[in-house]
Amino acid sequence: MRGLQAVRTVFVFEMKREWFGVVATPLFALYFGIVFVFTVHPGANGEPAVFMSGMRDWVYLFSFPLFGCLMHRTVFHYWRHDPFTKRIAHFRTMPVPVAAIVGARYAQSLLMQFLAGGMFLAWQFIVSTDLQKLAGIGQWIAAGLVWIGYGMFVQTFYIYLELGCSGKTFVLYYAAYTAAMGAAGIALGLAHESLFLDVVRAVQRHPVICVLAVWVAAALAARIGSRLTMERMRRRRYTF
Repeated sequence: MRGLQAVRTVFVFEMKREWFGVVATPLFALYFGIVFVFTVHPGANGEPAVFMSGMRDWVYLFSFPLFGCLMHRTVFHYWRHDPFTKRIAHFRTMPVPVAAIVGARYAQSLLMQFLAGGMFLAWQFIVSTDLQKLAGIGQWIAAGLVWIGYGMFVQTFYIYLELGCSGKTFVLYYAAYTAAMGAAGIALGLAHESLFLDVVRAVQRHPVICVLAVWVAAALAARIGSRLTMERMRRRRYTF
């Protein structure tokens, strides 16, 4: 197998194998949207309360990269059993190109970003009259594309860790990034800034430019990240 055929074969195999995660991830995103829908209230004079603003920014910064990862029981075994390294080890015993494994993982991430991220965003807009007053549906879609593009940008790093490093390394860096985004949310809230509102206002002024800028950055990151990931996969040692 070579090229797109190999990517498609691995992608279909993985999606069938991880069907539970394919279903659970959008449902998790919907649950997240239900839980945090009331944090989108803009507050007095269009500005949110400090705590709610910081919480909202953290939720968006933390969630969208996460939506590209499948939710299933395997994720709870990253640290102790390193299941993804074992899976790749099995793949490496077969005539499956490294490029196909990486390409299929990127395709999976992109699909889940749109499925899970789309449900997360759609639910909030449907339920929240405050959001409907804050942005029109076209502006909300543009803002959603910006956030999904951001999620894909960060996913390039997650995919590198998932395919190129041990489970413990993945967990440590993932936890560090989550904590860093929490600190960023707190800092933005204390500074009376809101990244969430800034994105909405930016797409209201320049929707096409904002969406294109984020997705060009995500595409460049994917191009560089995929190459680094493939190089890393060819060098590392695998154990069953």
